[in-house]
Amino acid sequence: MSGMKGVCPKCGTIYAGWALNNPKEQICGRCSCALELFRDDVRISRSDLPVIPDADKMPYEKTKQEKVEAN
Repeated sequence: MSGMKGVCPKCGTIYAGWALNNPKEQICGRCSCALELFRDDVRISRSDLPVIPDADKMPYEKTKQEKVEAN
């Protein structure tokens, strides 16, 4: 399997997908243990991953309705 993969060292649960780039998704849903991360079957450390900011803290463009309400 290529791409991002996370394996729980405690219970063995396997997770896969791009969501593992998000630190919130790097915790096992069964036992709350930190996952061991792999990219293309090579173990990587968390410091190798890009930092993804929280969506609620990111600036956004106002919608048309918000612009109308502001005026």
